[in-house]
Amino acid sequence: MASNSGFPKLLSRIGVIGPVFVVLGLVLLFVGIGGGVSQFYHAWINGWVFWMSLSTGCFGLMMLGAMVRAQWVQPLRRFFEAGAWNYVVLAVLFIPIVVAAATNHLFPWAHPYVVAHDPIVAYRSHWFNTPFMTLRTYLMFTIFLVLIRMLTKVGKVQDEHPDISTRLKAGGLRASIAAPGFLIMVLLITLGVTDWIMSLDPHWYSTMYGFLFLIGAGLAAMTFGVILASQMAIENEEPFKGLVTRQMTRDWGNLLLMMTMVWAYFSISQYLIYWSGNLPEEVTYYIQRNAGMFAWVTSIIVICQFFLPFLLLLSSRLKRRPNMIRNAAILIFVTRIVEEAWNVVPMFHSWHGPDSGLAVQFHGFVSYVGAWLFIGGIWLVLFVRYLRQGTLVGSPDPQLLEVLEHAH
Repeated sequence: MASNSGFPKLLSRIGVIGPVFVVLGLVLLFVGIGGGVSQFYHAWINGWVFWMSLSTGCFGLMMLGAMVRAQWVQPLRRFFEAGAWNYVVLAVLFIPIVVAAATNHLFPWAHPYVVAHDPIVAYRSHWFNTPFMTLRTYLMFTIFLVLIRMLTKVGKVQDEHPDISTRLKAGGLRASIAAPGFLIMVLLITLGVTDWIMSLDPHWYSTMYGFLFLIGAGLAAMTFGVILASQMAIENEEPFKGLVTRQMTRDWGNLLLMMTMVWAYFSISQYLIYWSGNLPEEVTYYIQRNAGMFAWVTSIIVICQFFLPFLLLLSSRLKRRPNMIRNAAILIFVTRIVEEAWNVVPMFHSWHGPDSGLAVQFHGFVSYVGAWLFIGGIWLVLFVRYLRQGTLVGSPDPQLLEVLEHAH
C-alpha cells in the first residue's frame, strides 16, 4: 500500500488558505449586508451551488472509477473521496437556504402572495413547499453519505487486506455498489437542481438542466483533481512524482476533452430546444443572460469552457506534459466558477431595472464573492483534513497489472 512520506506542501498551503477564505468571506459578507437580507441569501445559494457541484462531481467520479476500475483514477481517488465526504458540511450549510425559503427571501414558490396570484405556482405548490423541499434534500444527503460510507469501507479492505483474493472481491463489490449508486445520484441530483436552481424562476424549466449540472460538476471535480496531482508532480512531491506519468496525463487530457465535448453537446441541445420551441417561459433564460455585462460573461464561457479547452486538449503533446495539462485544467475550473454564477445570479438581478444601480451592484458583487469564499474555505479545510487521515494514494486495484505504464 502506498504511504505518505510527509504531507505535500501544496495541500498544506491549501489547508492554510481555507481559514483565510473563511475570514475574508465573513468580512465581505458583512460589507455586503447593505444589500439587504435577500441579497445575503442570493449570494449564499450561489456559493453553495458551486461547492455542491464540486462535491457532486467528486462523488460521481469516485463511483465511475470504482465501476471501470481504471488506472487514470488511481492518483485522484483520495481527492474524490475527500470532496464527496464534504456533503456533510454542505448539508449543514444548506440550513440558511431552508431559512430563506421559510422566511420568503429566496424562492418565489415559498411566498404566499405569489402562490395566491400565480396559477402555475399554485398548481406546483404540492411539490414546491419548504417542508417537502427540505425533506427531499436531506434524504438525498443521507442516501449519498450511506453510499460514500459503503464505498470507502470496502475500499479500505481493497487497499489493506493481505489476501489478494479478498482484495479482488472487495474491488468487485465496490463496482457493484457504485453502478446502481451512480444511477441513484443522477436521479436525485436532477431533482435537487430542480429544487435549488430551476425553481428560482417558477415559470422556467429545462429537460437538459440536470445533465448540464452533472457534466459541469464532473468537469469541476476532474479539473480540481488534475490541478492538484499535476502540481504536486511538478513540485516532485511523493507519491505523485513517480505516479503522474506522461501516459497518465494523456488519459486525463482525453477524459477532459470528452467531458468538454459532452458539456458543449448538452449546452447546444438545450439552446436548440428553446430556439425551436420559442416559448416565453423558456427563452427568457437566454434573454436574461444576453443583456449588458451578462452577454460578455456568456461569450467568455463559450470561449473558455469549450473552444480554448477543445483546441488545447486536441494536442497529444500538451496532454503529455503535466504543466500544460494543469494549465488547461485551471482554465476549465475557473470557467466553471463563472458558469455556476452565470446560472444563478441572473435569477435575481437584471442588467436594466431597479437592481442595476451602482450601489446595488457593489453590495451584490461583494456578497457573492464573500459567500463563495466563506463556504469554499470551510470546504477546503475539511478536504485537507480528510486527506491527512490516511494515505494520499491507495493501493492499486489487484485486477490492474500496471499503474505507472498503461495498457491500451
